[in-house]
Parts: sequence; structure tokens; C-alpha cells
Amino acid sequence: MHPSRDHALEAYNQKNWSVWRELEDSVEFWRDIYLTYWELGGSNRPSYLPDVDSESVSFQHSMAPKILRMARTLSISAAREDGQPGAELTKSEESWLRVVLGDVSKSPVVRDYVALEVADAVLSRLNGAEERAIKLVSLVRGRGLGALASAYVKRATSLYVDGYNVEAAIFCRSALEASLGNRCSAWYDDNEGTPDLYRLLRIAGENGVLDGWEKWPKDRWSAKRGSQLYRADQLRRMANHLVHEVPDFNTNPTEIRDAFHAIEELCSVVGWLFPAPEFQ
Repeated sequence: MHPSRDHALEAYNQKNWSVWRELEDSVEFWRDIYLTYWELGGSNRPSYLPDVDSESVSFQHSMAPKILRMARTLSISAAREDGQPGAELTKSEESWLRVVLGDVSKSPVVRDYVALEVADAVLSRLNGAEERAIKLVSLVRGRGLGALASAYVKRATSLYVDGYNVEAAIFCRSALEASLGNRCSAWYDDNEGTPDLYRLLRIAGENGVLDGWEKWPKDRWSAKRGSQLYRADQLRRMANHLVHEVPDFNTNPTEIRDAFHAIEELCSVVGWLFPAPEFQ
């Protein structure tokens, strides 16, 4: 944080300046204010501030990280630092605990601790968002996407820019499924529901919507390596791995390396599904 506007203007646009560093400094400043105000961590509290119940404040401060962990996991076992489940609670014990947690959660100590921790996590995730956004410019092409395709792609790119890499890649699968469902609707009965993604890929291949279809005996099929259908199926397999196996690109068995690559592939596939006229 800068002491004055002039000081900020001098620092702005210097080589080491970053809006994320400025915001991180702001969080640290208010974290110090939080600790000082509540006289936590050995902070020297100014005498002009109103008195606080140190024992109660200390208890609420100790409960704050546990409440945040429980909120993030929706599990009472998260109150334990090791995350291991403890003894099962009876219904009456659970009801009593809910009342206690509800009361403690309303305290300004818990509220502000949670706010600072969440702000810190958000900034950590958003760090470099402008670089990710600028990187996406490389995917802009002279042949535009249709309106529906653009809506699908926009959600995935928003997650990517905001730092949700795994989530962005998983949404690419959802966007692919929605796109195929719309594009291939002429080849299935709406009354029977939309087919799953694997079936939609088959429909797209059989009917030439995506090239690369290879028919095999006993009603089996495959996609020719490097074809449109193959690249679409890579998105399906990547997301299935991230959801059902390990949320980690390093162990991903497909050729898709990261979230940016997933978006790049989605952009290509959706462009084949919903081609738009070339720009004049």
C-alpha cells in the first residue's frame, strides 16, 4: 500500500509493479490490523480502543480456521487438523453443535478471519490472470464461432482466466457435450433424453459431423488419430480422468497438457460443429 497518490503514481508501471502484489500487501496490512485490534499473537493493542474479552476472542480466533475448513468440506471431521473422522455424533449432539457453530460463526473475529483467508486464497489464484487472458488472444482466429459456440467457450475461458485450471478443463467436456447435443439433435429422439457424450461422439462420427470415424466389428468404433473426432474424444477422456481419477494434468493419459490446451482444442472442435462465415 502506498502512503499517497503521488507515491503510487511513481511506483506504477515500474518493472516490479504488479496489481496482485499491491492487493496482497493490502490483505497483509488488514491482517495486521485484525491481530492488533483483537490483541492476538502478542500484538500491542492501543489503549484508546475499547476493551475486549481476551479469553473469548482467543477461543473464537482458534475456532475460525476450523469453521472455515468445515465450510469448505461440509464435514464436521474437518474441525480436526488431520481431517480424520472422530467419534460419530448423536442427533442431539449434532443439533447442539450446530447452534454453537452458528453463534460462533457470527462473531466479528471469525467473520474477519475468514474474510482475510478467503481474500488471500482468491488473490493467490488470480495472480497472473492478465497473462492468462492475454495468452488466450493467440486463439483468436479469422474464422469466428457462432453465438451458441461462443457462449460455451466463454465459460471455459472465464474459469481459466480466474485461475480454475482443472475446473476450466472439466467444463470443456461439458461444453463439448452441450455442443454435440445441439449439433446432433437430428439423429436422436429428444423424448428419450440426450445421449451421453460417448454416444454423441459416435453419432457425430457416423454422420460425418466430425471426420475420423472408423467402424469396427461387433458394433465397435474408433477415431483416426489426429482427426476431428479423435481430438474431441481426447477432451472427453481428459475430463473423465480429472473427475474420476486424479485432478492433475501430469497424470492425464491424453495428449492435452493443460487447461489452455484444453480450451484450444475445445475452440477447434466447437468451430467444426458450428462453423461461421469467414469475416469480410
